[in-house]
Amino acid sequence: MGTKMKKSKKILIGCCILIFIMAAVFFVAIPLLNNLLLSEQEKALVLIPVPVDTEIIEAQSVIGKLKKNSTGIEYLATLVVKSDLELKELRRYYPEYEVATQEGNVFKEILLEYKTITYEKLEPEQELPGYYVIYKLTVPPQDSIWEFDVRGY
Repeated sequence: MGTKMKKSKKILIGCCILIFIMAAVFFVAIPLLNNLLLSEQEKALVLIPVPVDTEIIEAQSVIGKLKKNSTGIEYLATLVVKSDLELKELRRYYPEYEVATQEGNVFKEILLEYKTITYEKLEPEQELPGYYVIYKLTVPPQDSIWEFDVRGY
């Protein structure tokens, strides 16, 4: 009976270690790597040279289940700029991104049900002529490990 008990203990300890490793992957590693992917998305937006007569005010990003009907994790990177250009000119300059006028200090272009982006360098509920938000909402590739981020549920 002694050897069967020792084997059972080893199997139990092995299972506990395996469960711990899997939990670490799903609750720590995947969220950290998704944060890195979001950071890269924001950095790519910030590193695009701005057009003439345009200055960067603030960049913000958020990750998680952002919209009510979404199916999981989403990444949203935003960049507020002040520009003498018109909206249509900025849209031509940033063809891979959405561009909208920005009023106040809260991102309102997409209805975010579960998160909020608040810009620290802007005043609340203030008309801001010449201020625009450039943004991109993305999701991880379907059936990728990145979808298993607990913040997407």
